[in-house]
Amino acid sequence: MPVALAHLELAQPGRPELRDQCRQQPVRETRDRGVVGLPIVEAKARFLAPCKFRDEIVVESRITKWSEKTFEMSHTVIKGDLRAVEGYEIRVWAKRREDDPDRLKVIPIPPEIKAAFE
Repeated sequence: MPVALAHLELAQPGRPELRDQCRQQPVRETRDRGVVGLPIVEAKARFLAPCKFRDEIVVESRITKWSEKTFEMSHTVIKGDLRAVEGYEIRVWAKRREDDPDRLKVIPIPPEIKAAFE
């Protein structure tokens, strides 16, 4: 697996801290509103120091910017005292289009969702 893809997998919202926040009531209710996911629409990473398989690393992720329909998550991978990777991803709040369920429609992020992550 290419390193960039490995990093994106590390940065997915399935990480325990983010998953715990997603268990909060306002976030759990999003599926009832038709929200089907948080697709990535942009991602970038800078690789600053090498990491090898079995290296101990720390991945820090946080939401750094909210917009009406998107949010930005920043990620840092730290190996020892070195910053090994810095990156970000922009995700959208999306639901299925009523006229074409195979396509997604970007919708505003409710204020209570933003509050659940602050």
